[in-house]
Amino acid sequence: MKKKEIGYYECQHVFHLKCCYIWILWLGMDGLFIYGFVRQIIFREPWGNNPMPDTGLIITAALVLGCSLLFVFMRLETVIDAEGCSVRYFPLLWRYRTVAWENVEKAYVRKYSPIREYGGWGMKSGGFRIKKLMLRPLRMPFESSKAYTLYGNTGLQLELKNGNKVLIGTQHPQEIEEILKLIKVQR
Repeated sequence: MKKKEIGYYECQHVFHLKCCYIWILWLGMDGLFIYGFVRQIIFREPWGNNPMPDTGLIITAALVLGCSLLFVFMRLETVIDAEGCSVRYFPLLWRYRTVAWENVEKAYVRKYSPIREYGGWGMKSGGFRIKKLMLRPLRMPFESSKAYTLYGNTGLQLELKNGNKVLIGTQHPQEIEEILKLIKVQR
């Protein structure tokens, strides 16, 4: 009897309507530096009361626009199949990081607090946990955990057999729960 093919793919982008106010602020900052660049470099008119040197303005404008491009192309890709769970945080993480199901003790969807548990969204390593920082003895190490999140507060929690934890953010928790049920049935 042939196993039914299991597969799930999710791609989250930074550029979505929930964060349009951030993009308005970011584009305003880009526009300000482009204006300053054009005015000072092309038209040779000093920009501001205490203008920055031309090379400083060029470097600053390039960094600001480079960060904008980084955020435009940033995406979190999650692939779940019968072999394991893979994640890629493009362009910061070019290759997929895969956790095989034989290394996973528990897998479940949960709500989390991005700020309190991980210090924010993004690729996070180590347990940030403010409560544990204040309550733990000084010689006790942090638990080893990784998080790959882009936005939101729901994720797939993988507890590995070696004691490490991996959290992968998702915007479709019901679909992941269904896939996890299918994988448990076929294992």
